[in-house]
Amino acid sequence: MSPTSDGIARLARHVLSLESARSEPLLTELDRAAQACEALGASLTRLAGSAGFSMLLARAVALAIKKDPSLTPLRVETDGSLTGVEEVRRGLNGSHPAYRGGEIVLAELLDLLVCFVGESLTLTLVRQAWPGASTDLVAEPIADPIATEEVTAGSTRETP
Repeated sequence: MSPTSDGIARLARHVLSLESARSEPLLTELDRAAQACEALGASLTRLAGSAGFSMLLARAVALAIKKDPSLTPLRVETDGSLTGVEEVRRGLNGSHPAYRGGEIVLAELLDLLVCFVGESLTLTLVRQAWPGASTDLVAEPIADPIATEEVTAGSTRETP
């Protein structure tokens, strides 16, 4: 999988700001990301089922841990909830005031959604979870992973 696009990262930051507006003011960015994943899961569960969402979130967490090992305590429960947030906070011990681990997790989840269901449906799911979300933040077209793979492989065959 390619690195998360700038458009997806901007969308993740926007969703976190929307989540911040509707949550308790003292929550950390990682807490808000966990709430955002749950909110997105409510929309996605209708499409992929509870197990499908849990597996997708678990993959997003695994990818996020590769980018930021301090996220290692995070776990996805069978109901799709994200646990281990408190352990991550304790591990940071206040040493990272601008910590962005939650943004990484959410961006990975959004990126996986784009890969599996496409940009249009991903943005629809975001708008369902956050009706005020501006999905114009994903200004650049998101690369089609199949077309990119074929170009990389040197194939000239067009995809249907």
